[in-house]
Amino acid sequence: MAALWLIKTKIDEFIKKLAVSPVKRFYPTAVTNYTGVNLKEAFDYLVELERHGILHLYWEAKCPNYGCSRVLGTFEDFNAAPLGKTMNCVCGHEFELQLDDIFPIFEIDKEYREHIKSEMAEKKNQNRLVLLR
Repeated sequence: MAALWLIKTKIDEFIKKLAVSPVKRFYPTAVTNYTGVNLKEAFDYLVELERHGILHLYWEAKCPNYGCSRVLGTFEDFNAAPLGKTMNCVCGHEFELQLDDIFPIFEIDKEYREHIKSEMAEKKNQNRLVLLR
């Protein structure tokens, strides 16, 4: 297990890079792929960031048909997912929605995104001023 400060630093760096990118939402697995932090530690910290208002947590219901995985619905509250309900996907697959068909997805808060973008622009301008001296 990596030191907590290292985990947080790596994930914060990832979130800041996403904040200035066109990416709207991301899965916790994207964090693990970028940072090398294990999924449980990454998810726990992402939930902490959600509590601080930096991220918003949503839940996606996806088609379990191999090769499809279309998003059939997105919910702000996990309990709003219609578990046990029969779902029909455009791929033709009919199934009962199970826990394994629900996935967490995070969205960066708009105000946080704007803050990071302005912070980056300010740093860029400060660097430009240093070069002009």
